[in-house]
Amino acid sequence: SVRMTQLYNEGAVLYMYMAISTAGLTSERALEVFQRLEHTARRAILDAGGCLSHHHGVGKIRAELLPGALAPLVAEAARGVKAVLDPQNVLGARNGAWW
Repeated sequence: SVRMTQLYNEGAVLYMYMAISTAGLTSERALEVFQRLEHTARRAILDAGGCLSHHHGVGKIRAELLPGALAPLVAEAARGVKAVLDPQNVLGARNGAWW
C-alpha cells in the first residue's frame, strides 16, 4: 500500500508498505530476499528522480545508494562539515555519507 503524507511544490512524500510471504525460507534467505526487493524498488525510485529518504536519514542499510542520490559536491561539503563539527566521528558513525 502507499500513502501520501506531504505535498510540496517539488513533489510528494509517498510512504510505501510491502508485505511478502517468507513461508519456507530461512531467516537469512528471507532477509536476503527482502533486501534485494527493497534495493530494486529504491533504485527504480532514484532512477525516476525520487529521493532516497525524506527526513529519516539513510543509515547503514541504504548507504550504498547514497552516492547516486547526492551530487558529489554536496557529499563532499557534508563530509567537510562533519569533519569540523565531529572530528572524532562519534555522531552517526558508519552511517550514510560517513560510511
